[in-house]
Amino acid sequence: MPKLHTINNRLNEDLISLRAFTGVPVFGPTANPEFTYWAGVEVESPVTDFETLHIPSGTYAVFEYQGSSSDSAVWRFIYGEWIPNSSWELDNRPHFERLGKGYSNDSDDSQEQIWIPIRPSV
Repeated sequence: MPKLHTINNRLNEDLISLRAFTGVPVFGPTANPEFTYWAGVEVESPVTDFETLHIPSGTYAVFEYQGSSSDSAVWRFIYGEWIPNSSWELDNRPHFERLGKGYSNDSDDSQEQIWIPIRPSV
């Protein structure tokens, strides 16, 4: 965050909170998926002195969420109810949140988009 102002070729003002899992994660009571966490922004082209991560294209389920970022109910719903009861399964691509102008961390009024990579169930 201290260097954010040095990035001159941002495509928008959103911040990205991203997890790149090792394989397709499995969630549940005993799950402990491994991932690398990235905090970033969308840019027009790579920026010197920063690492670049390309997010592969594909289908994403996008959830508009309003509430505190510390409330895990939305994650229990997505991974514990929505995905198992849909015709989709998780895909092996990064999971991320877009934190736009309505985002304010632990506020109950905070707004964000949750992007979950999916593919048709086999």
